[in-house]
Amino acid sequence: MQSNTTSRRSFLKTAAVAAAPLILPARLFGQSAPSKRINIGMIGMGRQAMGCNLTPFLFSEKTQVTAVCDVDAWRLANAKTHVENFYSGRNASGTWKGCTAYHDFRDLLANKDIDAVMISTPDHWHAVMSILAAKAGKDVSCEKPLNLSIREGRLVADAMKKAGRVFRTDSEFRSQSSYHRVCELVRNGRIGRLHTIRTGCPTELFTGGPRRTCPCRRNSTTTCGWGPHRKRRIPPTGFIRKKTSTAAPAGCASATPATA
Repeated sequence: MQSNTTSRRSFLKTAAVAAAPLILPARLFGQSAPSKRINIGMIGMGRQAMGCNLTPFLFSEKTQVTAVCDVDAWRLANAKTHVENFYSGRNASGTWKGCTAYHDFRDLLANKDIDAVMISTPDHWHAVMSILAAKAGKDVSCEKPLNLSIREGRLVADAMKKAGRVFRTDSEFRSQSSYHRVCELVRNGRIGRLHTIRTGCPTELFTGGPRRTCPCRRNSTTTCGWGPHRKRRIPPTGFIRKKTSTAAPAGCASATPATA
């Protein structure tokens, strides 16, 4: 009996010493634990993404940006550096290299570690990317306008329902309290009779230099509609069939998004 008691005590002491290094910080199990964060992939890294959409995901404890995508090499490198510098500043080691850069959005969608995507591309890509993201099992936040036609909108809605994914309209004008207040004042006549509305377009801040030809021509090898298109009328579906003898890449064999 004495021998068994001694052995049991020795085992418990050894186990306690061995377990000591396994005492981990509470933050690893809390709400901001890496395993509980939503991994975000950013598709399109121009002015809207860099100026508006990226920052909230970086600062949120519920999300972590792990991938960026753009056909333009300068914008892609700029976005990757920005993300990694941000997280490096918050990391105890002072370094963080967890952001993967993609030229082709389909490669980003193929990454099973990415939970959701933020689509900040030109309008004619919104429906195509959203549908393919749903098929890849990603939740989607998409810039306005969501699509180019009612038919496209139905295709997106059906794809999300079928895949069981979450889709969010990314329109700050519909959600921020300051805009709600403006609407309230106008509708209740608090500013008098409304007779003139002025609007404008923002200037580009993330071009990387003077205006150039389409970046797809110089640093992209993709063939799924990334390059410039001929101007053609858009059918009711919002898509035009690609008439070419070259087979389109997987996932885009039947249609190519049209430009306005």
